[in-house]
Amino acid sequence: MKMGFPHGDSVMAQAVRDHDWAVSPLGPTTQWPSPLRHAVDLMLGSPESMYVVWGDALTLFYNDAYAPILGPRQAQALGNL
Repeated sequence: MKMGFPHGDSVMAQAVRDHDWAVSPLGPTTQWPSPLRHAVDLMLGSPESMYVVWGDALTLFYNDAYAPILGPRQAQALGNL
């Protein structure tokens, strides 16, 4: 089964795939710049807690290891800051 972008089967990789990015300032993932796609893939594949904040809208991405740090804010954190 081909997963597409982002690569991997982590909880947050799936969350990024499921998120409706078309309604965000970034637009659909197919239109994201290569540096953002690479940064998100690298961050999601890391076992260390990591996050990426991108663009003027400060769009937040984070990996599975970072999720506990967000605590109750995690539910609304993806794509926001």
